[in-house]
Amino acid sequence: MDLKALSTEKMLVQSQTWTGPQRSLIEPHAYLAVHLPRLEQRCEALRQSTQKDIDPYSLEKQKVRDALQTFDQLFDEGHRCLSTALQAFTHLASLRSPNTQERTEQQRTLQDALDFFLPDGLQVTQRSFDEEAGIALRLAERSQQYPDKLAVLEQCKLGTHSLAWVLDQIIEAGKQLDAQVQTRKDLDWKSDPSTREHTARREWINATHSFLRAIDDYTKDEPSFAENARKLRAGLEEAVKAAKQKRPQPTTDPAPPVPN
Repeated sequence: MDLKALSTEKMLVQSQTWTGPQRSLIEPHAYLAVHLPRLEQRCEALRQSTQKDIDPYSLEKQKVRDALQTFDQLFDEGHRCLSTALQAFTHLASLRSPNTQERTEQQRTLQDALDFFLPDGLQVTQRSFDEEAGIALRLAERSQQYPDKLAVLEQCKLGTHSLAWVLDQIIEAGKQLDAQVQTRKDLDWKSDPSTREHTARREWINATHSFLRAIDDYTKDEPSFAENARKLRAGLEEAVKAAKQKRPQPTTDPAPPVPN
């Protein structure tokens, strides 16, 4: 979706629609509600994008970059540990249980847990900081909703730690990523007054794309949300279509006459 075609005013209208009249469609779903503060911040940044406020934050930005790298590494390593360990326990089940039926059942349980907690495999480690924070929140939500799946991780121990502990580390890393991402966005906005509106628009577009992806991902997990997803996207899609139609069409010189 070509969000760049929208005027700043249209971006503000859409943000106010999501955070206002359509808020009730979003807030009951934690996976989507986590995006509301970002959308509100980006909306406020658009409003203030023409104001001058010169204040360098280079030292603070470096601290945030270091923290993001640290928590991103913890998030990635946690997923690698979870993936590798569950696969190892699956193979171990075949050595521990000589009974074919029991062995097959144990392996299926472990594979189900792997598919449940890592539905996209290790591709999750290639996501943006924003998306990793959302994934961690979704893991926390799903582990509470399905205690039987969490119980499988609790039974798988590596020394003194279970795989449920590994999951906790992933979730905590995601929370810290979310906090650092918000700090970084605020610092970026404050430190570049000469391109304030451009920066605010870009950040709004990034936040909106992330929100739209979250809507799509959530609808895949919860098909009953499809109608609400359509409502959340409809106004934006219409605004983009209208904005593109208003763009001036390039003019072309008439072709020269063909000589007789």
